[in-house]
Amino acid sequence: MIITTTSRTPSPRPAWLAALAVFGSCAALCVPMQARAQSSVTLYGIVDAGVAYVSNVGGKTDWMATNSVMQANRLGFRGVEDLGGGTSAIFVLENGYSTTTGALGQGGKLFGRQAYVGLRDKRWGTLTFGNQYDFMGLTLGMYETSTWFLGQFSDHPFANDRANAQRVPNSVQYLTPVWSGLQFGAQYGFSNLAGDINGNGRSYSYSASYTAGAWNIAAAYTEVAGTSSLLDISSIYGQPTGRTVLGGSYLRTLGVATSYRFEKTFVYAMYTQSLYAGIRSAGVENALFRNGQLGVTYSFTPSLTAATGYTLTTLGSTRFNQLSTTLDYALSKRTDVYAMVLAEHMQGHDARASIIGIGTSSSPNQIVGDVGIRHRF
Repeated sequence: MIITTTSRTPSPRPAWLAALAVFGSCAALCVPMQARAQSSVTLYGIVDAGVAYVSNVGGKTDWMATNSVMQANRLGFRGVEDLGGGTSAIFVLENGYSTTTGALGQGGKLFGRQAYVGLRDKRWGTLTFGNQYDFMGLTLGMYETSTWFLGQFSDHPFANDRANAQRVPNSVQYLTPVWSGLQFGAQYGFSNLAGDINGNGRSYSYSASYTAGAWNIAAAYTEVAGTSSLLDISSIYGQPTGRTVLGGSYLRTLGVATSYRFEKTFVYAMYTQSLYAGIRSAGVENALFRNGQLGVTYSFTPSLTAATGYTLTTLGSTRFNQLSTTLDYALSKRTDVYAMVLAEHMQGHDARASIIGIGTSSSPNQIVGDVGIRHRF
């Protein structure tokens, strides 16, 4: 949807100003429509909602209304202005919201998903400033199971590697042009703390990707400092919130991924690892997550697609096994309906299943089934 706006001055204008306005209007009409159409603001969004059955939450079964399962709900504005010579000014303002309550996501922030402005040049690349995704999400997120018809429930446990697309506020990001299929990226997030440039919130992120026809390969690295690295995993051990918290000093996460697209089949694989460094004075030891996944989608027809994926995550002696499958049917180019099932099995002393976005089971096993509808505009 393209939005165009005009402004009017309500108060009377002097005769000379009116004449100048008429002259300006005539001049504007003489500008080719093609040139004027090169600058635009686009309104876009996703509306996703459904109903789910959960086998075990705190020892009980549950039926619940769901939203943002196949894809996170959002409403955004994307703008571009042609500055000439292959350079454009760009911006994105995007929020998240719940279809079940109508509340804003990301802690109630107006544009909590993305808010950035910058320049894009065909020869020199793209430079942006604001609240933006780091490259674990921006680059490797395109290979995660949740992206390929398997929904947000299949995100890696606790989103430990940030591949589910997490934001970096106060950040500057640069992406090179694509050179024969190769592209690089770098991002720096400021702490915004006077006298403490490496303090809480400071981050680095880098990426590299290569595309050769149907084959893709990518790698990314992100480091965040301070409370941005905190991760509460108390739930999987049946503990109250805050009992077992990782990080606090820094998080370093990296990964590699690849994919290949056949005529009807798309296959992908990814490996990531995340080191959470604790604050020594708090007695928290370092913790290392390892995530490995494989997935495939198959298009029976242009409208009907099936997908399945498996993820193995380890944290010391604790193992998370996730298997998910989905059947998706497109009613149109914008609207689809889906049915998905995801199962998680835990291995380890006192470990309990806890599918992201669902809640914690009283046992090592948990199954969720969800049916829903998604509309994109």
